[in-house]
Amino acid sequence: MRKVESAPARQDFSHYVGLNLAELDKGVDERGQPKREIEITCLQEGPGNPVDNRWYKPFAVSNLESKIYARRKLFVDHLTGESEKDRGDGLRGWAATVLKTWLVTEAGGRVARKVRLKIHEDWLWRRCEDAPGEIALSIEGRGAGAIGMMEGREYTI
Repeated sequence: MRKVESAPARQDFSHYVGLNLAELDKGVDERGQPKREIEITCLQEGPGNPVDNRWYKPFAVSNLESKIYARRKLFVDHLTGESEKDRGDGLRGWAATVLKTWLVTEAGGRVARKVRLKIHEDWLWRRCEDAPGEIALSIEGRGAGAIGMMEGREYTI
């Protein structure tokens, strides 16, 4: 009799990226209005959020583009246990929009997914300028993973 391995259970998780790593574009657009745009690495190959203890493979990073464009609106708060249908994403909580995303290869050869965001809210732009180390981009996701060793440590991969 052959042992059948079941697929890993799907899990929810969050990945946090501090805005102190963001590049702020303080230029003006074609109408002379402030751009209020930031560029940031939203996910990169390697270890992620230490709380969730995940390791992101190049496949996960490079195949994120369609998911980002499918959900371009960024909201002020992330999910807190309620279902997506009930969470109330609305105009009041819509704080930024993804303008574009692209891949880069970091100095160590790891792949990273960059995004350019348009910040809509005045208060959020001021926070980006005044306290970039105090706020973060939180990416919510779902996926399957298995426990494995990477660089001598155990991660969910």
